[in-house]
Amino acid sequence: MKLIYDYLYKIKDFTMYDYGLIIDNVAVWSNNEKLLNSNFIFNSNNIHNDLIYYNGYTLYHVNNMKEIYFFICSNDDKSKNLCKLIGLSLENMLSNDKEESKENILKNVLLGNSSINIKENDNHDYSSILLTSKSPINEYSSLIKSIFKNETIIQIDDYNIVIVLKIIDLDSFDILNILISKISKNINISVGSTVKINNIKKSYNEALETYKINKILNNWTDINYFKDISLELLLNSLDKEASLNYLNTNVNNYDLGSLDQELLFTIQKFFDNNLSVSETSRQLFLHRNTLIYRLEKIKKITGLDIQNFNDALTLKLSLLIQNLINGKRA
Repeated sequence: MKLIYDYLYKIKDFTMYDYGLIIDNVAVWSNNEKLLNSNFIFNSNNIHNDLIYYNGYTLYHVNNMKEIYFFICSNDDKSKNLCKLIGLSLENMLSNDKEESKENILKNVLLGNSSINIKENDNHDYSSILLTSKSPINEYSSLIKSIFKNETIIQIDDYNIVIVLKIIDLDSFDILNILISKISKNINISVGSTVKINNIKKSYNEALETYKINKILNNWTDINYFKDISLELLLNSLDKEASLNYLNTNVNNYDLGSLDQELLFTIQKFFDNNLSVSETSRQLFLHRNTLIYRLEKIKKITGLDIQNFNDALTLKLSLLIQNLINGKRA
C-alpha cells in the first residue's frame, strides 16, 4: 500500500478537489486532514459507470476483493472523470503490487514514512517493546516469535525488533520475564507507554528514547520502562552550560569521581530504599554501623549528608548530570 499512498500524496498539487482513500468504510488517507477517520456508509450497489455517488462525493471501487474506495469531494462532471481515472490507476497499482502486511504498514508508521491511520476493530491498549541486540538480532528471531506468537513483530533493522504488545490485563507484561529468562543479558528491553493503536508511534518513540538514555548512562535493568526515566529526560534536555552551572554551584569543591563502585552502589541502594538505613543494610547484608561508616565516607568526599533529603536530592541530580555529560562524550 505504500506505493498507493505515495501516489496519492504526489497528485495533491494537480487537483483542486479534496480526495482520499476509504478502507472498510473509514477514510484512512486524505489530502484534507479533517476527513481522516470519517465514516462512509453507502450502498455499493448504486453504481453508475463504475462510480458511486454518496452525499456529494464520487467514489470508485478500487479493489473488488477488499472494501477499498477512492473518493473525491464533488460530483460534477470533471470530478467524475478524474475519480475514474485515478481509481483505475490505483486499481492497476494494487494489482501489480502485493498487499503490504500489517507488519510493514506498522513499520512505516513507526519510522515516520507514513502518516496513515491504522484502523483496529477492538479497543485494546498497546505498548511498543523495543529489543536491541549488540549482535545481529536474527539469531534470536525464532525464539522471539515463539514467545510472542500472538503479537505483531516488526524488524526495524539488523539489531532492533519492535513487538507491538496487546495489553489484555495487568499481567500482560509478564511475558517479558520469559524473554529475559531465555535471552538474559544479550538483549536490551525498552518499553514505551500504553496507547491506542493509532498512537503506537508515540509509544515506539518513547521506547527508543528509553534505550538512548540508558545507553548514555550505561544503566540497564532487566526491563527498562519509559515511565521510569522522567527525571533523566528532564536533565538530558538541559544544555551543557546549565548542567555545568548546577555542578559548579552544588559540588564545585568536591570530586564526585572519587566515589568508587562500592560507594556508588551503596548510594543507589540507599536511594532505592527511600533513605532507610535499616532496609539498605538488610539488602546489602551489612551491619548498620558499616553502612553508617560508608555514608560518612560519602559525606566526606561529596560534602553532602545523604541521610538528609535535600542533600540526597542534590547528590542524585549531580551524579545523573555528570553521568549524562560523560556518557555523551563516550
